[in-house]
Amino acid sequence: MLALRLARRLTTRRLHAFAVSGATPPHQIASLLDEHGVVVIDDFLTTELDRVATTLLEKTNEAMALTEGVPLGVGSRDSFEEVVLRSPHRYDVPAPFAAFSEGDLAKCRAVAEATLGADCKEAFCGIVLSKPGAPAQGWHADSRHDSAEHQSAKILNVLIALDDACADYESGPTEFVPRSHVSTNHHTGSFDEDIVYQRDHQPETVGFTLADVVAAKVPRGGAVIFDDRILHRGGANHSLNDRAVGYFSYRRADVEADTHFEAFRSLNKLRQQVGTFDVGAEFPGLPADASLLDGAAGSQCHHTVVEAVSRQIAFGANVGGQHPHSLASTDVLREARGALGDLLHCESDEVVFGPSATALVVHVARALGGTWSEGDNVVLSIADHDSNVQPWVLAAQRAGCDIRYMTVREDGSLDVDALETLVDENTRLIACGLASNGTGTIHDCHRIATLKKNALTFFDGVHYAPHNLIDVQALDADFLVVSPYKFFGPHCGALYGRRELLSSLKPDKLRVSDDGLPRDESCYLSRWELGTPSFEALSGATAAVDYLAALGDRFGGITDGGSLTRRDRLRAGFAAIGAHEHLLKRQFLAGVDDIAGLCVYGVSDALDARAATFAVAKEGVAPAALVEHLRSRKVYATHGTHYCPALWEALGSSTDVTRISFL
Repeated sequence: MLALRLARRLTTRRLHAFAVSGATPPHQIASLLDEHGVVVIDDFLTTELDRVATTLLEKTNEAMALTEGVPLGVGSRDSFEEVVLRSPHRYDVPAPFAAFSEGDLAKCRAVAEATLGADCKEAFCGIVLSKPGAPAQGWHADSRHDSAEHQSAKILNVLIALDDACADYESGPTEFVPRSHVSTNHHTGSFDEDIVYQRDHQPETVGFTLADVVAAKVPRGGAVIFDDRILHRGGANHSLNDRAVGYFSYRRADVEADTHFEAFRSLNKLRQQVGTFDVGAEFPGLPADASLLDGAAGSQCHHTVVEAVSRQIAFGANVGGQHPHSLASTDVLREARGALGDLLHCESDEVVFGPSATALVVHVARALGGTWSEGDNVVLSIADHDSNVQPWVLAAQRAGCDIRYMTVREDGSLDVDALETLVDENTRLIACGLASNGTGTIHDCHRIATLKKNALTFFDGVHYAPHNLIDVQALDADFLVVSPYKFFGPHCGALYGRRELLSSLKPDKLRVSDDGLPRDESCYLSRWELGTPSFEALSGATAAVDYLAALGDRFGGITDGGSLTRRDRLRAGFAAIGAHEHLLKRQFLAGVDDIAGLCVYGVSDALDARAATFAVAKEGVAPAALVEHLRSRKVYATHGTHYCPALWEALGSSTDVTRISFL
């Protein structure tokens, strides 16, 4: 907010230096750009504005409609050809230059030719849609410098205000550091070429201060034209309105501009493929005459998993030998760590395997609890599976620590706001599930990570993992646990731990066990793993991850698979899963809404805030009777506490609840 207040004050005082009228000749605009790096024009487009705005907004509405139920990650690589999420709540929707007449873009073209040369080329165009609540972007430039000597611009961006919200400071006008197009030169500065990324850059990075920042607010039809190397960012949208800005970018004839969009998937293609999503015949354990809606308790194995487990059992051996069977087992360990590393977005030596997720939580709790003392405290969640509660309770009690709890709101969502008072300088751990295995509600664990202060985080991703792609880096997680048998693999557990924690903590282990993290010398065993691992389970876990990646190949809308990593293919696979489950969630909630006396626990008004798991109760019908009635109709579900009794008590329910869960 300090930058915004300064920008408000300074804009009126200093904007005249590079603010001109729409009648200004292109060569004068080019001269100002060379000097300041940015030019502001309040009346740039007039008669052509309505046509340009209509084309862009229609394209945007079509593209945004395609995103319903499809997970988007920040950046081109995590988004789609039709829509890119540039930063939270800030969407970039590209459009073809061919959608506009030469006359409508004549002014843009004239300025580009005066700045870049008469032979300049069209680079990219579209719309940036900033939703209410969009935070300010990180400061960045659009291109790297080629040399220490200052040269002319390589790319010119023309931003056009499509509505009057762009004239409102609260809506987040683009902020600039005038003249910084020279100072962003990484060849001469004390920073590197990552100035083009939204990282921890500030005006001070290139020798300026917040007092130099200008917020370029313009009315509808106004333009902000800037050099590709000027330091800038999209402002935070504190208003209640969308902010729509068109952009038209041009490049010098000798410059390639092929990295603006690195998306490798199409929403249109994904929608078509998801319509054919039918893989039931690939699961040998699925009943042919019934619907198995008990995915939260465990999934069926894909046939490739069954085959991988069978092969390893037939030809397995322990590691440490030099014969082919032993070396093959070492390969199994290495490959499994790589697969889970790709799934969780971590390094392979940060993966620990165990017999179950619960066993791994207990193992880490013993090690972490040994570092706690009286006066410390831990924060747990009443919404969690008991495997992520009781191990921490026992560890805290042994150490004499205080135990605090996050509760749930009436809709079953976790009261993350309570962490502002629950967490203090003595909090050593926050343990929470990414999603409730009872109600399917997805918890705001990204915010939990921002409120942790000195505490470590331990996230239970078991229920979340089959429904959404996990990113431990984006979560800023210290530990996270999953169970492959919940995402079509065999029974085992997998843990992510931050490397420095896995190296420094003291787990219970045998004297003869290796005391390092997985590497070639240890045959890829970890100091955290007790005894000989189940090589057949690890073979199956790798096959399960590969199956999820293959869903991306088949249903994820991939348009260019030439250089994709397994993580890329997993992104595509989970986008297909998300779109498919969105339809299931919407159809289920619409159907049960017509059933008198049926209560559905958890979030129901925001489908993205829940997994396809539903806890239900029917007035006057015992859960056991309801499950039996469903079974008689060839619908297989379960009832019970689902290992989270405190959740049902908080929601005012019986601790015996019917659960229906889709995979």
